[in-house]
This record gives sequence, C-alpha cells and structure tokens, in this order.
Amino acid sequence: MRVTGPPIDRLLATHSDYVAYVIPGGMYPGNPDGIPTIGTQAVLVTSSNQPDELCYAVVKAVIENFADFRRLHPALSTLEIKDMVPSGSVIPIHPGALNYYREAGLIH
Repeated sequence: MRVTGPPIDRLLATHSDYVAYVIPGGMYPGNPDGIPTIGTQAVLVTSSNQPDELCYAVVKAVIENFADFRRLHPALSTLEIKDMVPSGSVIPIHPGALNYYREAGLIH
C-alpha cells in the first residue's frame, strides 16, 4: 500500500521525526516497483546509565564497519553514515556517542 497524499505531506511538514521513504523495488517478493511510505531516522537508543566507553565503542564499531552493517538487512542498503548521526532534536545524544561523532568529524 502506498503511503502518500496531502495527509502524509502535512504529517511530514509538522513532525520532523518522520521522513518520506521509498521501499526499493524488489526488496520483498511481489513488490517489483518502489513503494512510497514514511519512516523514522535510523537511531541507536540506549540508557543514560550506560558507560561512555561502551556507547563510544558501539557507535565506533557500527560506523567503522558500516559496509558490513548495511548488509545485515536489505532495508539498510540505502542507509548512509550521515543518516546515522542524530541531530539531537528527537532525543539527547549519549556523551559517549557524541565523543565518537566529534572525533570522527561527523558532528562539530
């Protein structure tokens, strides 16, 4: 089912945590063409109780092995590193993750 039209346009215009997305054609049996839908940004979520070093290591492992990460599921095949860097507008960024993003030059 295609998720498009004026109600979806209004939702996307007023809720920045949702984004327009197209499920690539061929990803699932019976869907040879791209299908418009909506989704959320890719986000890794943790508790603020987690040690900075652990969050730093997890983010570093994902980013530094990004090609392998993208191969884990077809839905990740179009994901870009920039899509993995949170803006901070939805939830606060864990200090350990923020340290890695800064060191890697992904956040200033």
